Amino acid sequence: MPAFAGQFDWAQGLVWDVAFAAVDDDEIVRQGRLSKALVDTGATKTSISPIIAKELKLMPSGKKGVQTANGLIDVNTYDVKVGFVFARKNNAGKIFKGDVHMLDKIIRAPELPLDEGRFQALIGLDVLSHGILNLSYDGHFSFSY
Repeated sequence: MPAFAGQFDWAQGLVWDVAFAAVDDDEIVRQGRLSKALVDTGATKTSISPIIAKELKLMPSGKKGVQTANGLIDVNTYDVKVGFVFARKNNAGKIFKGDVHMLDKIIRAPELPLDEGRFQALIGLDVLSHGILNLSYDGHFSFSY
């Protein structure tokens, strides 16, 4: 069972490096993109920004009404694969190699106008439910899936 852990600031939220990948009709990954994603335990669905959809050249898989803090909006949905980055550090603390472990499930992600500065996606319960997320009061987390 893959797992990763780290620290976060409660005021900033838990933001992970996440890989989003476009898949073809045979569910084979055809291209991917590394993005910052805010972990949102209150979100049912994982959502992507318009930039991710554009860069991956995604074709909409449908439309969906999504309830946001500002009300109900109709948005495009896209079928993507989601992966987590596992990076190794050298003795100087610099990241020198990373691996991506993709979830073995296609996620139907709505496109939302997200804060492009801090994060380009939200990780919702449709992804988090595939594992165990632990958050501690002192700002440590772990996720295994």
